[in-house]
Amino acid sequence: PLISSVRQKQRLFVNTLPPEVKAPFPPEPVVPLRTKTTREFQEDLKLAVQSGEWKEVREFYLTTFNSFIKINAAFKREANGSFDTIEDSGIDAKFVNAVYDALLCTPQDNQKLVLKGIINSLLREWKGPRTKDDLRAYFILVQNPQYSSTGTYMIYAHLLRQIAALSEADHHFLVHWLKKLSVRRFRQVVERLLQFISFRLFPADPEELPPLSRCSWWIPSATKVLSLFS
Repeated sequence: PLISSVRQKQRLFVNTLPPEVKAPFPPEPVVPLRTKTTREFQEDLKLAVQSGEWKEVREFYLTTFNSFIKINAAFKREANGSFDTIEDSGIDAKFVNAVYDALLCTPQDNQKLVLKGIINSLLREWKGPRTKDDLRAYFILVQNPQYSSTGTYMIYAHLLRQIAALSEADHHFLVHWLKKLSVRRFRQVVERLLQFISFRLFPADPEELPPLSRCSWWIPSATKVLSLFS
């Protein structure tokens, strides 16, 4: 009877706990519905080039890269679809390509907004294992053509560090998703990684980068990510 009473009290205690305490991990966040299609984006871009008014395009870039949730909202084919297999990342590759192909042709202040948004995304405090939506965000961010510029290397390094620190299971997903990239896109990402490693080892101007003693993790992180492409 005593044991039964104790067990009953334990069950009562557990049942009165708030959901966030009982759940081992937080649930997947609800991804907001995407409101822009590839065609609409391209039409906005064409109009901006013709008129010189970049407000719509600027607003898109400003909001899209500001968090992992918004990255998924913009590029996921179905906002709240699971897409939890190695065969399909669930990403609208055509849209990602269109957005990145246009990015370097937009005004400089717009490009700076994208980098600022990526910083905000990477600085978020993560707890527990990564979700598949997080992996999708990393998969998209590593394709950013802005990392060809040495001026973005501080941001690029932190992105690579986070990807390198993912679990083996998460890397397994990324390896298969990366294989789905076109040959040209795949090669571009690899070339940016090699350029990053080479420049860190042999900088043309050492003052362009932090002292090696303060960023000794740059090359190990980059080589770990590079290994995902082999």
